[in-house]
Amino acid sequence: MGLNEMKIVRSSAIVLATSVAQNWPRTQVKVLRVAADGDLVFLQTVQPKMAQSPEMVIVDIFRVANGKIAEHWDTMQAVPANASNPRPMY
Repeated sequence: MGLNEMKIVRSSAIVLATSVAQNWPRTQVKVLRVAADGDLVFLQTVQPKMAQSPEMVIVDIFRVANGKIAEHWDTMQAVPANASNPRPMY
């Protein structure tokens, strides 16, 4: 993935984050990692515990083609309140 594609993904992520902030103003997201491999960009984030929702670890995967985000996948998992493993999920 070239610099131009990375800029497109970055600007698209900013548009998405702005939309989330406007529609859900109390939502917070902490970006942990961003990586790219070929035409794929990976974004790992954590959403803190909010009201009834547990802390969530989220991974978004974007495929970039012709200078645009062509596909998007995501997965989310709640951080267990009482994990048996002492190591954190992230």
